[in-house]
Amino acid sequence: MAQTTKVVTFTAASPPILTATDIRNALISAFPTSASFEKFIAVIHPDVTTIGGSGNGFSNTYNLIPAGSFNVREYLIAVEGENVTTINDGYCFGSVTNPLDACYNLASVDFPKVQTIGNGAFLRCTSLESIEFPLAETIGQSAFSNCTGLLNLTLGAAPPTLGTNVFNGVTLLNVTLHIPEGSLCDYQDDSDWGTAFLDQFAAVEEYSVSTPVTYYTLSMNVNGNGSATSGATGITCGNTKTLTATPDACNQFVNWTSGGGFSSTANPLDIVVKSDTNIVANFIPITGYTLSAVSNNTTMGTASSSVSSATCGSSVSVTATPNAGHVFRGWEESVGVVVSTANPYTFNIGANRVLTAIFDVANKKQRIKKINVKKGRLIITPQP
Repeated sequence: MAQTTKVVTFTAASPPILTATDIRNALISAFPTSASFEKFIAVIHPDVTTIGGSGNGFSNTYNLIPAGSFNVREYLIAVEGENVTTINDGYCFGSVTNPLDACYNLASVDFPKVQTIGNGAFLRCTSLESIEFPLAETIGQSAFSNCTGLLNLTLGAAPPTLGTNVFNGVTLLNVTLHIPEGSLCDYQDDSDWGTAFLDQFAAVEEYSVSTPVTYYTLSMNVNGNGSATSGATGITCGNTKTLTATPDACNQFVNWTSGGGFSSTANPLDIVVKSDTNIVANFIPITGYTLSAVSNNTTMGTASSSVSSATCGSSVSVTATPNAGHVFRGWEESVGVVVSTANPYTFNIGANRVLTAIFDVANKKQRIKKINVKKGRLIITPQP
């Protein structure tokens, strides 16, 4: 027989607190025999604002139901409570000792108004994949510890206070944190959250909210000869922008500066925008470059440069003078790479340069090492 899913409404005998006794009575009414038990969704009555009076909740209810009747933990798959603001300490859905004592098939919770989540509230709820607590202010010790199936966590604009080991045993690299647009800055600056903790999540995504969001402007200026990444508008607090500075010819990038004494030589630069920001890219002219010319073999010839140093962009030259019986072959700047065969070689300097004049023996005749005749062809192997 295919298993069905039943909706069970839970009402507190003494509103607004729903105790384990209330849960027990509702379950006995809904499932009078163990054979009638089936997977169910718990809907908390709107009069209820607190779950787990006296430290008891769904995971402990089995202790209050006559032996052999029901295993609540196995069958609870979802819970909804439109006006619940508090989930008390005491492992309302979780278990501190045995994984099988937790509501291990609980996959979905919907408490849009909950503010306080008690210690161990969902400890070892291993099927829980998505959590939405947009008004949460406090999350207690080990509240979601060992919720190994967790994939999505949705919170509100104000970062909730965290107890110890809240996500112990959870692979945060699998979890996406969803927070309202414009609140990232507050999470980054919060002592319980902070950038280092946020970086442990798979991603931090911002969702749209109906309340007004503050947007900031990043404006750019250039001091000197160069260009920089253009500014941007409509940036929400805490978002990162990458800036790149590009110097003009014969100039070099010095640093980025902004108000409040900010300075950085990083290029490109990642900047976290937390307010309207004006940042300046600073460039200075390159004062001069050095130039030298050397010979690959001074017995074959000499090399000279018109200057030993020059301002960027100025015209300079190098000259090669072969000795008798030798010839100039070209200028090399790295071994085996000829940059010019002109002599003299004239150019506008734009970097420190060392040019090597390559000389060779004039009218060098090739000596033959071996001559072979093979299949009617003459093969000559030159002497090295």
